[in-house]
Amino acid sequence: MKKKLEDFFSQHLLQKGNLSEGQLQELINTVESEYQSWFLSTIIQEIEEIMSIDPSLSFREILEVAAERIVHNLAADAATIRLFDPDSLRLTSFGSYGVSDYQRLSTIPVKNTISGTVVQEQR
Repeated sequence: MKKKLEDFFSQHLLQKGNLSEGQLQELINTVESEYQSWFLSTIIQEIEEIMSIDPSLSFREILEVAAERIVHNLAADAATIRLFDPDSLRLTSFGSYGVSDYQRLSTIPVKNTISGTVVQEQR
């Protein structure tokens, strides 16, 4: 991380004469430490949110809550959590947020789809 920051700031600021070498290092250190503390606090908050999910909820309800948290944490419009059904070779929605019932209830074939490729390649 520090090397990437150094390269970026060197290329964009030091060459233009806006910062001395000392100022550049101070800027790099500040950005790095602030980013790390922000990143860690975000991770901690997300873990606390996950841990606060009521374990007495049904499996489907837990996945609905997880989909909602994914949408909020990633600033996404919608999310679906789909599980692979080996009998039908399709992906079935078990949790969603921000999608219509029609979209949520549709299943996705494993063959010839991006989601299916992910399942097949186990990525």
